[in-house]
Amino acid sequence: MDDVGPIKDLFIETTIGKEKTVSIVKMVFKLDQPVESNMFDYITDKE
Repeated sequence: MDDVGPIKDLFIETTIGKEKTVSIVKMVFKLDQPVESNMFDYITDKE
């Protein structure tokens, strides 16, 4: 994989946890080069 960079308008602050909440920031990144489909399938496989 190649370099990535954050998309500035896609930073989302939220919290996780039920009894004790923790603040987190979700970020969306842009890849300089697209990921090959077999690599994408491998890293996003939910099983």
